[in-house]
Amino acid sequence: MSEADLIERIADTLEKRAALSYRLWTIEMIATYLNRNADVVRQRIVSLPTFPKAIRLPAGDGRVGKPQWKAQEVIEWVESHKEGAGTRRG
Repeated sequence: MSEADLIERIADTLEKRAALSYRLWTIEMIATYLNRNADVVRQRIVSLPTFPKAIRLPAGDGRVGKPQWKAQEVIEWVESHKEGAGTRRG
C-alpha cells in the first residue's frame, strides 16, 4: 500500500467517524447494533439510568417525535462495558 493510499484510508475513516458523531439512532438501529431484539432494547437497555439520554425532536402540533439517541454516545456507552474497562456504569 502506498503512502497516498494510506493517507486516503485514514482520511476516509476520520470522515466516517465525524459523520457518525452527528447521526441519530432509533430503537431499531440500536437493537441492530447491539444484536438484540428491539423490545429488549426498549424495555431493558434504554431505560438504564446510565444509558445516554434520548432526543425527542418536535413533530408539530405540540407533539414530540419518537426518541432517538446520538450514535456516538451509544457506542461510547457500549465501549464502557468492555471487560477490564474499569468501572462499569450500568
